[in-house]
Amino acid sequence: MRKKYREGEKRLIVILSIIAVVVITSILIFAAAQSTNKVQRQEKKAEVKPLKIETPKPCNTGGIVIYTHDGGVYAFYGTFEINNDGRDGKEIEVTMDGYMEANYPHGVPAVNEQYGP
Repeated sequence: MRKKYREGEKRLIVILSIIAVVVITSILIFAAAQSTNKVQRQEKKAEVKPLKIETPKPCNTGGIVIYTHDGGVYAFYGTFEINNDGRDGKEIEVTMDGYMEANYPHGVPAVNEQYGP
């Protein structure tokens, strides 16, 4: 009886050993696959072209519509040079070179607010 018991133990040890070998082999294969994927991802990252950010040259031409207190409407077209944009706490200073149109057909402003004196 003891002999049968020992044979059963030996079979159980063999079966558990086979299962352990299969599990360890599976873990090693999984780890190798992950390592290969990581290397492939790093290679793809190395192949990415650098991003080029291009800043266009600023435009200094355009138009402005001016509404006066007495209801006049003027339009200015030409070039604008901003000498001071007011960020330093000083008055805004803009130099304009171009031409104006009086009684510009743009209509009356929607809001009648008065600024200045």
